[in-house]
Amino acid sequence: MKWFKAVVVLILCYVTFCLVMFPDACITAVSGALKLCVTAVIPTLFPFFVCSSLLIAFGLGEFGSRFLSGVMRPLFKVSGAGAVAVILGVVSGYPVGASCAVELYKTGKITKPEAERLLSFCNNSGPLFIIGTVGFAMNSSVALGGVLYIIHITAAISAGIIYAKISSRCFRRKRRRGKESRALCSEA
Repeated sequence: MKWFKAVVVLILCYVTFCLVMFPDACITAVSGALKLCVTAVIPTLFPFFVCSSLLIAFGLGEFGSRFLSGVMRPLFKVSGAGAVAVILGVVSGYPVGASCAVELYKTGKITKPEAERLLSFCNNSGPLFIIGTVGFAMNSSVALGGVLYIIHITAAISAGIIYAKISSRCFRRKRRRGKESRALCSEA
């Protein structure tokens, strides 16, 4: 572990040296990053943060719970209230799905194990990033971006289903042994 600390210290010394020796390049890079953040990142994420908090505050969790329990419970072992986090995670992208799951847990709409399951698959890249940036800007193909987005969401939903199956099996096994922990089992 000492060698790891030594490597980290060496890297930090190198970065500091570069900052001192090449201030013009650093200033240009920092101003470009701040410009990108102010013009692209904040304007695209902020509305989703506000909307997701408002949707939960106005009871979309309860609304989703009534209508989507039949889908959420068998597939993901999560109450229907968790559908809000899944939908916002698919539509909005990082980190709205995760923040929504945490908000649902903090308000008592879902349990801690349900929040853990949701966090395993509701934090996805948004369609604007995959279709717009990866598909169109990087590869000049909106169709490719759409295919990549479908693959991305399919993988996330598959991960949620698999995690639900694994965690429910482990919970049953631990309950038979007399343990009441709902955590994902670490022993095979």
